Amino acid sequence: FINSPLSGQGPGNFFYINKKYQSYPNSDTNYAHNSFFESLSLNGFPYTLIFFNLIIFGLIYKYRLNRLDFAIGLTSLFNSLLDPSWNSFGILVLTLFFIFNQNPNLINPPSKNNPKILQKYFPPIIICLCLIFFISKTASDLLFNFKEYQKSILIDPFNNNPRLAILPQNLDTTITFYANDFHLYQQLINLIPLPQAEIYYLKLIDLDPLSHLPEIIKLNEFYQQSSQYQKQLNMSLLVLNRFPTQIPTQKFYSSVSLMFYHTAINNYHTHPQESIELMEKAVTVYPGLSHLYIELTNLYSFTNQTQAAKSILTETCFQYPFATPHCQEYLEQSKTKGYLLPGSTYFRDFISDYLSSPTISTPKSDSPLSF
Repeated sequence: FINSPLSGQGPGNFFYINKKYQSYPNSDTNYAHNSFFESLSLNGFPYTLIFFNLIIFGLIYKYRLNRLDFAIGLTSLFNSLLDPSWNSFGILVLTLFFIFNQNPNLINPPSKNNPKILQKYFPPIIICLCLIFFISKTASDLLFNFKEYQKSILIDPFNNNPRLAILPQNLDTTITFYANDFHLYQQLINLIPLPQAEIYYLKLIDLDPLSHLPEIIKLNEFYQQSSQYQKQLNMSLLVLNRFPTQIPTQKFYSSVSLMFYHTAINNYHTHPQESIELMEKAVTVYPGLSHLYIELTNLYSFTNQTQAAKSILTETCFQYPFATPHCQEYLEQSKTKGYLLPGSTYFRDFISDYLSSPTISTPKSDSPLSF
């Protein structure tokens, strides 16, 4: 709502836009479970103000006229503040029907010539609108099943299925209608190669990084191979603060750790603090690998954080038995040779080979460091 207070994010977009702001990346929800806040976020403040004013005005009118109807209406309103009760088109129509059909004076005061015009014409108008809505939806879906995609879109411009089926035709219009639909961007990156599809990869990552780990890894590899380190940094920072510690499979968390590692050592000269944050995330995502701890130590040393560098080798690394011998060895060698710069050939090659290996095993702690 804060980002778009007047027009909102668009009806039906809560599921998609919610992923950008949610606190828990693993959670999925279709609704805000509060009709007022959902209306604010999707429809904007003016619409929400008018809509809820109509409801409240109708409740006040019912309180004076019929206490039972008022009690039912008030109960429904409170329920909608805790559960998605006002989201469907049908419930909206029924709400308007009960408000205006039972309170015709709200929009059409009775006159001598036509005292009951609203009661006479309002119900059939509502019924016709419902029929048009549901028939058009059904017809559009049937045409889609018969692969009449353009006709399906013509009848229901908001039907996403035929639009996805004929991509990249009508691309601009489709993106306008479904700017936050990750299915659209997944279809686009399947049809369009990199670098042309770069913007669609970034949109997917922005919507929900955890659900699109393969896309993150693929885009990172593209940046790595083409030496686009600034873009690699921007993408990594995009997902850094929204990434959970636990990744679903070992394949993914080793790949993600490698992505953060590469980004850190590629950018530490120009962005030292961001590189430290990325290296810390690489260690967090894939704990226990001594070479990652040593590279984090090197980064701290490069930024003159000597105490933090020593703490990694003497405290953090000691939490993992397989990492301890290498950290001890590096600590002893650093007393005479000093710390290495991050990303030296030995550490870069070892970490890259190890984390990209199809079958990752625990590294041998008795093998000496070779640098």
